[in-house]
Amino acid sequence: MHRSKPALALMLSIMIIFFSAFRTDAYSYLNYSSLNADRTNLYTTSDKVWLLSYKNSELYLEQLSPDSFYITVPLSYPVTCAALFGDTVVALCNDVSNASAIVYYYDISSDVLDSAPVRSLTAYDDSLIAYDSDCFYILDANGRTVNRYSHTGKFEYYYSFVGTVTDIFCDGSHHIYAISDNRLFRLEPSAITSIAGPNVIQSGTFISNDLFYDATGSVFRISSAGIEKIISVQNASYAGVIGEYIYIASRNTVWRYTLSGVKDAQCNLSADIFALVCCNDEVIAATNESGIRINFLSEHDFVLLDSGQTIPNTPNEGNADSPDAQSSGTDSSVQNQSADTISSQLYDIDFERYYIRNIPAGTTLAQLKKNIFYDGYTVSFYRDGALQKSGKAATAMTAVFSGRNTYTFELSVTGDLTGEGGVNTKDLYALMDYLLDEWMFTGVYLDTADLNRDGVIDLVDTMYLCRMVVK
Repeated sequence: MHRSKPALALMLSIMIIFFSAFRTDAYSYLNYSSLNADRTNLYTTSDKVWLLSYKNSELYLEQLSPDSFYITVPLSYPVTCAALFGDTVVALCNDVSNASAIVYYYDISSDVLDSAPVRSLTAYDDSLIAYDSDCFYILDANGRTVNRYSHTGKFEYYYSFVGTVTDIFCDGSHHIYAISDNRLFRLEPSAITSIAGPNVIQSGTFISNDLFYDATGSVFRISSAGIEKIISVQNASYAGVIGEYIYIASRNTVWRYTLSGVKDAQCNLSADIFALVCCNDEVIAATNESGIRINFLSEHDFVLLDSGQTIPNTPNEGNADSPDAQSSGTDSSVQNQSADTISSQLYDIDFERYYIRNIPAGTTLAQLKKNIFYDGYTVSFYRDGALQKSGKAATAMTAVFSGRNTYTFELSVTGDLTGEGGVNTKDLYALMDYLLDEWMFTGVYLDTADLNRDGVIDLVDTMYLCRMVVK
């Protein structure tokens, strides 16, 4: 006996309300269209994740988990740099009228804003600053001197380096470190200690008490004996740690490594990652796409790597219709054409069923084409046999790769169960009708409806789809 449409609508309404209030383990995200990625970063303290951004003389701070709230902190002067240290936001501003800098402290727990003038100091955009709860450290304009000031702005000590200082940062125990000439130094109360070990490139960020990463995404372990590099990833930039795994961002991909440095899983996002932290068994990654998107990733979003899998480092290089590829004359790749040369770091290319899977809803054909590696081929997209030169990718559209051989793949757009390219209540109705035996999915739609990739289409997939609809 089938439920009536009104009963189905009531069930969907209840599910939408429920899942708009509670997050599930499904891949989810938050969008911030007005924030600038160059002045935004993610931080983690204990069990909390923070988004910190600044513009002109205003700070924007939002707690992303576990209980979301946000606050705007107005300041008296334009902010040149800001960072979160523990529960304190430290912002450096310029007081041009008095030829001095102003350091603002905002204590999150007490909701108290304090400030300290720093005489004879001029702040500049993206100044380097660190804070150890007692003192703050600012890189001088000469680029080779780090000055230490008390909480009230009184000068205490200076640390002089031979080479240019590219970063100063703090660990979880309030030790201050500096990087100069790609070497790591610890700033003691009245001395500089050089840390033995390999080069550390440009910047450093601690992700645990003994692990930190540099600007290349290389991960180091620090001990009393010095530092050792345990992971090195090409084109990497950010890292985080959860339990026995290290997560490293490289372009639009988050790679998972064991602590021994073995890469075992990946998760692809729709744009390059500019910030990443780990907290409460989640990987939180920020991408820059028409504003800022904060992506929440659980272990279910990571795909285990096949030991024989080959993934190109640069999926956008070498496409047959790009100017660079046309002028390179790489005949060998054309002479050895096979379906194996069609791959992607962002989407799942299924060579058994000839599906292109895990395409985010709203992806345009231009974006889809850009994120597929197809050296030696041209690609065209079709809907119901008609050539499509623009618009959104939709489930059941086909991608035809032409070269010496021709390969046709069907598109599987996540959550798009109606073939329209988006995700809305129509898709929810279609899924519920399927579960009530009032509708049948066939072919690629069966793959698209299995949102959690467990091989079964059930209420769990409906929960995932509800979450997507209420975004």
